[in-house]
Amino acid sequence: MNVSQLYERAYNFLKAAKFNYDNGYYDISIYATEEALYLFLNACIIERWNELPWYFDFDALLRATSRLLSIDELDRIRVTEKNLIKTLNEIRIRLGYSIPLESNKKEAEELMLFAERIFEIINKVKKGIT
Repeated sequence: MNVSQLYERAYNFLKAAKFNYDNGYYDISIYATEEALYLFLNACIIERWNELPWYFDFDALLRATSRLLSIDELDRIRVTEKNLIKTLNEIRIRLGYSIPLESNKKEAEELMLFAERIFEIINKVKKGIT
């Protein structure tokens, strides 16, 4: 699997999330944010582990990424941001079953900032590793 394509798609989804947020499409923004973070974390795991288990929810993705890249901060985030992680899992499930989800500006912004924070933390560590 070409991991660089996964990273590229993750960043493209994050850009799409920002675009839709800026244009008031908050429901689309949270879908794109969720997909961006899901792809990004999966790419990190695949890059280090060379395979991906059947299914990981966001808590498991953060836990696996934390261990594979030795990022204690991700473990702290798993504890302090349980509600956001739960929201991301709910979005993932709704996407899978095509269940509509409404969002507001505050929620969309909160999820985007969370995803950007995860991207930033991991990228800083990866720059030190590679």
